[in-house]
Amino acid sequence: MKTEYRFVRTRDGVLAFAVVVVDSRPSSGWTIDWRHDDQLAALRAVFGSAVEGGIRRAAAGHEAAGGSPRRVEVVSIGHSPADTRADAVECAAAIAAWKSWGGDEGLVRIDHRGTWTAAFPGPRGG
Repeated sequence: MKTEYRFVRTRDGVLAFAVVVVDSRPSSGWTIDWRHDDQLAALRAVFGSAVEGGIRRAAAGHEAAGGSPRRVEVVSIGHSPADTRADAVECAAAIAAWKSWGGDEGLVRIDHRGTWTAAFPGPRGG
């Protein structure tokens, strides 16, 4: 399922912004692929580890909730040179992936303790 998440938060007057679009489908194992696109390749060089870290964080929450592995394709990253940092990209990627697996965005907790982080619910029934 193709989903987008637009992360927009302010803390102490500082804006954090990022948009990530992913497309995912069931798979026998977890994989993260990147759409072939010159602009995306340039952004991957800057934000690739943040995107993949966010997807892995969401995957851990998905599996803890009883979910199965997925193949995730990163479709695009939207950014603003002045307002986009790795933590915002990581959160946007994590929540976009979570939503693409049918996860409820309302269950994701966003925290800020120097950097923005997304936390996912624990195991079902626990």
